Amino acid sequence: MRAQDRLPVVLVGGLHTEARTRVVDRLLEAVPDSVALHHDLATAGEGTVRRHVRDASGMLDSGEAPLVDDCACCALRADLVPELQRLAAYGAARLAIVELWDSVEPKAMAEILAPTARTP
Repeated sequence: MRAQDRLPVVLVGGLHTEARTRVVDRLLEAVPDSVALHHDLATAGEGTVRRHVRDASGMLDSGEAPLVDDCACCALRADLVPELQRLAAYGAARLAIVELWDSVEPKAMAEILAPTARTP
């Protein structure tokens, strides 16, 4: 990944959906050109995970990621980095806010992102 394609990422997690969404909304308002990425695992029973990308003005994009080995969290892990790389390559976002779904463990997601992080 080229240096100019790097995109700062913030993870927002927590079990309380409304509180988590309020934090994401505040970040979107506070940081111009920021985008929020959320994977909704509620459709896992149907074999997919729904991806939503939005900014302060509303929904920008949505899509689906198929389950990986019948595992919703595995699908999230498989889709997260490529989607962040796509956003970085597009170049319009200044910050990516990853809104984790309810009980998704932030540490596990941070460990997925760590190998792609810029080192000083």
